Amino acid sequence: MTTAPAHARILVVDDNPVNREILVAMLGLLDCSCVHAETGREALDLLRRADAPPDLVLMDCEMPVMDGMTATRELRRREFASGRHLPIVALTAGIFDEERRRCFAAGMDDFLPKPVDLSTLRQLVTKWTATATAAAKV
Repeated sequence: MTTAPAHARILVVDDNPVNREILVAMLGLLDCSCVHAETGREALDLLRRADAPPDLVLMDCEMPVMDGMTATRELRRREFASGRHLPIVALTAGIFDEERRRCFAAGMDDFLPKPVDLSTLRQLVTKWTATATAAAKV
């Protein structure tokens, strides 16, 4: 069984408080620490003010104020100058290929369908936090 790297820092972005609570609890089972935001705009503000970026962002696609696609495009624009890349996993109930294509076109790195199950969440957190850790060491 693969385990998520201990103490991975995850930013959970979802406008639904129940979804956020469930994701934070699941990530706690994986020994991850979480910060959360309700909108894409709030997530961008948190990232701008952060002393250290999270290891991974779980980004809902459909949110008021600023949706996940728009927030991801803005984050990728900001990253362009720095050469950094923060892994972003789309959270969506949309399971069709068109939704996946939109997520990837916006700059998201992976896709996590809702409802989220712990095994799939563990695999994605492990995959993307290991990638981020390896990139930071280069």
